Amino acid sequence: MTHFDNQYKITRHILRQLNVSVTATTIRRTFQELNQSSLESIATALHRWHVETIAIRVESDQLVSLPFPAIAQLSAGDEQSYFIDLLSVSDNEVIYFDSDQGVIREDYKEFSAKWTGIALLVAADKQSGEADYKTNYSREVAANFRKIFQIFFLIFLLSLGWLLTSNPAIFIIATFYLGGSILSWLLIREEYNSGHSLLQSLCQLTPKTNCKRVLRSPAASLGGLISMAEIGFIYFTGNYLCLLLAAFAGSTPSLIAILFVESLLCMPYTIFSIYYQAKVIKQWCPLCVGVQSLIWLLTITMGLIVSKPLAFSYTDFYLLASCLSIVGFVNIIIKPYLNSYQQIDQLKRDLLSIRQNKTIFQAVLSEQSLLGHIDEPADICLGNPQSPVTIIVLSNPFCKPCALAHQYLSELLFRFPDRVRIIMRFVADIDNPSDERVKVVRHMYALANYQPEQLVSALDSWFGSRNFESWANLYPIDSQSSQWDELIRHTQAWSEQNNFIYTPAIILDGKLLPTPYRMSDLVRYSLYSPLTGELSESASKY
Repeated sequence: MTHFDNQYKITRHILRQLNVSVTATTIRRTFQELNQSSLESIATALHRWHVETIAIRVESDQLVSLPFPAIAQLSAGDEQSYFIDLLSVSDNEVIYFDSDQGVIREDYKEFSAKWTGIALLVAADKQSGEADYKTNYSREVAANFRKIFQIFFLIFLLSLGWLLTSNPAIFIIATFYLGGSILSWLLIREEYNSGHSLLQSLCQLTPKTNCKRVLRSPAASLGGLISMAEIGFIYFTGNYLCLLLAAFAGSTPSLIAILFVESLLCMPYTIFSIYYQAKVIKQWCPLCVGVQSLIWLLTITMGLIVSKPLAFSYTDFYLLASCLSIVGFVNIIIKPYLNSYQQIDQLKRDLLSIRQNKTIFQAVLSEQSLLGHIDEPADICLGNPQSPVTIIVLSNPFCKPCALAHQYLSELLFRFPDRVRIIMRFVADIDNPSDERVKVVRHMYALANYQPEQLVSALDSWFGSRNFESWANLYPIDSQSSQWDELIRHTQAWSEQNNFIYTPAIILDGKLLPTPYRMSDLVRYSLYSPLTGELSESASKY
């Protein structure tokens, strides 16, 4: 069990204990973004879903007084540690959830000997949970159904092979061809940088295994025109299809002779491939070795059952050529789409590497002009008023990207409570009676001025639901005063003065966050030095 798996499973389990709705996909992606294994990363993730946390260190005799559930840190020896979900504690027994073993009952003294004394207390309320949970859950279910469909489709192909052949030896040969087709397809996906976790695990089993190194070697293609993975896919899939059709027509004996000769012709390449990996590049591709092994197994199996002397049929030659041609034609059709996918994926990787570079970010930000500023009489402010960094956010109350940006703003406040002041401003057309945004912004101004202690919770709640009636019932206040209209006009004037054409617009110490950077980049990659405590001359009060 890796540290990533440990914190992922513990976080998912405690969210279930708290009845907080967050999809497994979101939990996994969040920890991948945080890219660290620590109690702080768990607290940061939980805060993103509006679960309050507090880290404490207490003596073992105070364990029984903790509120449950809670996350505790246990020592694994050799300065290693892992997390568990504390469920209940009595004078004699501790019950907890372990990410490897499930629910465990353990003697109090034995548990105390492993416990580091560190725990994370958690608390959830009605606002806790993932924004757009229903939409994300539907996508996750659809993705899971696709995986299930792939499994059933594989079972269907195997069953079809058995029903059509009814001969155990022919069925084994068909299964080998199907397995080769799957391995070849996985190799094609690896060629196009699929980034699939299963492929990465298979291709990096040991320091000596590296699929990409093998697939990018000169011997991995035929004159640079077609890759050996594509040839393998055409070979295995075409032969599998041909064998099924021949079995249906009752002409498998003569076809097996042709397939046997075909596999014999492939044998020299398998020997070359093994030699090339072992002696030339000195790296192994497990998927490639699997393909070579299947060719050997096919040759041996067909050699044992093929009729002697070999008898060939022109009809089977034509059938095999047709099947191979059909699969080859399909490969020609889909190859441009795979190439486009690879190019787009590479562009995304290049863009990501640029967005993660602090030096580039500081250089691009320094080129931005200082924006004109209009002081509002009653700005909606969050964080430390005396902080070295001021972030102004212009949002549309009903804007989905604005809701996502607010989620990361909350995380910034959580991670840097003393170093950031956030000013929230909202676009609305006060002269348009039908503009639904106006009543929302009025309500926010009223809360900020008369119930500031509820402001953070109210903003989190709004961007989580964006339903005015239910939100106003949760945070009731008289918001009909005309003074709020004047504040909305101030924001309108400021927005028009600076020609903002999209929301959310993020302003860092007076400079507009440049394209293609987003609020999430500031949180994920800690790009802005003054925010993280690395003060520079570029940081100025705004």
